[in-house]
Amino acid sequence: MKRKLMILLCVVLFLCSFGLMACNSGGDPSNGDEGTTPLLSFSGISFDDKTVTYNGSEFSVVVEGELPEGTNVQYTNNTGTNAGTYNASATLTKQGYNSKTLTATLLINKATLTGISVAEEQSITHDGEKHLPTYTGTLPAGVEVKYYIENNQTSGVSTIKTHQIKVVFSSINYNELSFDVDFEIKINLLNLANTVIEAFGSVPDPWNFLPSSFEPQNRTITTVPTYEDFTSVSSLPKNGIGKQLSVAYGVLNKTSVALSYASKIYSVMNVIKQAYTNFLDSEPTEYKTFTGTAGGFTFTISLDETSYMLSASVGDVNVVLFADTEESSFGGKVQLTSTTVLKYTSCENKLVVALDILDTATTYLEFARDEDENVLGIMYEYLTAGDKTVTATSTMILVDDTYTTLIGTKGDKIPTAIFRNCEVYNNATGELVGTEVKEELTFKKLGVSFTATYNTLWYNLNDVTGISNIKKVDEPNGTNADTIYINDVTSDTIHVKLGCGDNDVKKALSRSFDIEFKTMYFYQYNSDKEEYEEVSCEIPMIFVQEENLGTFLAEFSDANADYLSSDITWNSQNVSQKDREQVYFGYYTLLTEYEKIKDAVTHDMISNYCKA
Repeated sequence: MKRKLMILLCVVLFLCSFGLMACNSGGDPSNGDEGTTPLLSFSGISFDDKTVTYNGSEFSVVVEGELPEGTNVQYTNNTGTNAGTYNASATLTKQGYNSKTLTATLLINKATLTGISVAEEQSITHDGEKHLPTYTGTLPAGVEVKYYIENNQTSGVSTIKTHQIKVVFSSINYNELSFDVDFEIKINLLNLANTVIEAFGSVPDPWNFLPSSFEPQNRTITTVPTYEDFTSVSSLPKNGIGKQLSVAYGVLNKTSVALSYASKIYSVMNVIKQAYTNFLDSEPTEYKTFTGTAGGFTFTISLDETSYMLSASVGDVNVVLFADTEESSFGGKVQLTSTTVLKYTSCENKLVVALDILDTATTYLEFARDEDENVLGIMYEYLTAGDKTVTATSTMILVDDTYTTLIGTKGDKIPTAIFRNCEVYNNATGELVGTEVKEELTFKKLGVSFTATYNTLWYNLNDVTGISNIKKVDEPNGTNADTIYINDVTSDTIHVKLGCGDNDVKKALSRSFDIEFKTMYFYQYNSDKEEYEEVSCEIPMIFVQEENLGTFLAEFSDANADYLSSDITWNSQNVSQKDREQVYFGYYTLLTEYEKIKDAVTHDMISNYCKA
């Protein structure tokens, strides 16, 4: 039995030994046993950096050395034509070999431009067109040329002077090449007279920035109503202007009067041009100063490189016209008296006018028209005494396609109030659409300080229906500075309501609504002076606090039912919802913008401008 067991164990051991040999007969490369085949490595191979200079050809970096047969080489970014740095790679693969990736840099430097030259001094005769320096040579493909004046690129110059221009040639493939040029635009004596006279432009029309309906001839009045008897509301003049616009008219009228002297010179400009032309035809050695006569007065033309000046005396008034050819602007200074001077400067879509009287009273007006034909105007007036400012007012004017809106500090107000006034006019008719006034008052009651802000709206009396006529007696009646009767009733005056807003204690004694006479301004022509003169007139208007506007019609109708045949309503033909919205726009939107510029121009700035 033991012998059989030993024989069986020997058989098992033999089979196990055989199986193990069978398992190991293939070898295990990972164990380095005999029979494994290791992967080979690439050797003797290089992939070197290359630096070349641009010449329009394609450059490349490639693997060098003997590659085993059948080796696959995969390149990335190893070729280039334009100047720059190319980071290349080459990946080598082959069966039986470890794959290998090599890197190299291909640097293509910019080339140097040759065969291009620019003369350091160049000139051309002025012809009104823009010109640039020239160069010689042929530019390689891709090279562009740009011109600079004080580091600002320019498309050309036309001003008669010597311009310092840098000419720069550049490309991604060539080093930048630059030249400094003194480029002179020479005077064309044959055309100089025409060039000078054209530079002075024409007499600017400041009224051109306002709607044509605003011109003084459309603001005339023949009969000033007195209201001693009942006056028909429909007969009330509607073409008057408020105090805010009146200030602008005053400046514009003064400007028109002063410009009338400049107009006398412009009226004989053709004669002046011909005289100057005759002078130039004689080929003078000195042509920058010329004195001649035209229109009964003596004139002098003076030139320098970028500006022209023409001076003359029209009676006792000295006039100097000037033109800045570099800024494409022109203007004039009119010395009305030894102490009164008006100066203006005009360029495309902009006009600046300033008036200085005794260096004490100064006025400044500026209009600018944008690409949408909207006009923005600003105006400042100062009256000083010594080093102190007696009065200072300012106005912002916006003219859009429908309305002219003015924001400023002129108007009927309580003297101690912080005051702002918004006036809105219809461009088509020139008529006042409405006004809103802001008055901020601080007062004390029982030792406590209160601040109240009043937002008061004013509308024309004929903006509501139901009131046919009105009579005024110059006697205060407790709530109004005048005693007012309507609709032929003399037994009782109109009734008003006190209180403003939602039971605001601070404004409890304010009138909620009323009819009040507002000073408006009109014009009458003075043939002796050949100018329009301002006249004032009282016009009755609806006075209502903004907080009470929603209830105004009903409350006024209830309070005055005995004098009305029916409740009053808005006359939509005279004032629309859009009109009332424009008043709010001016009051709440433009007023914010006005606050930013209300002190932007000072008395000294105006005075210095007039002196320059």
